[in-house]
Amino acid sequence: MKNSIALLLHLIHHYFIWVIVASYFVAAILPAFGLWIRNAGLGRVEVLHREVTFSLPLVMLATLLFNAGLGMKIEEVRNLLKNPLVLLGEYSEIWRSH
Repeated sequence: MKNSIALLLHLIHHYFIWVIVASYFVAAILPAFGLWIRNAGLGRVEVLHREVTFSLPLVMLATLLFNAGLGMKIEEVRNLLKNPLVLLGEYSEIWRSH
């Protein structure tokens, strides 16, 4: 089980950049396909009495962020949990810059 998870993580990290490069190539050749993807809906769910629409770009962004999270080192996460003020400080800097 552990080996299969390690293999999956390796494949995601190894091929993800090529998926991104291929998506730019497809976008250059077939721009209408990108416009279709932007409007493609995958369904709706009600969460806390609010309707949430799942779109293809939302799922793609979630996949990208998930992949970035897989690249984090456990020690960095532990340090962040020990000192969450660092994260809050960074968050306040982002708000101040806007």
